[in-house]
Amino acid sequence: MKLLERIRNLPQRRKKIILWLVLVVSGAFLFSFWFSDVKKSVKNLDGGELKKELNFPKIEWPEFKLPGI
Repeated sequence: MKLLERIRNLPQRRKKIILWLVLVVSGAFLFSFWFSDVKKSVKNLDGGELKKELNFPKIEWPEFKLPGI
């Protein structure tokens, strides 16, 4: 509790600096976990397996033939 009392007694400018530092450090920490999870997910993706799992419909395009010029 002494830490909180010390922070309460600081000027407003210093309180804001401490707040922003805590937010930036927390954000960087969470971002690192998110980034490592995304990296693992991308590594685990197999191109062929992903296409099979998504089951995209096959599109057949009509042939367009121009008369001989």
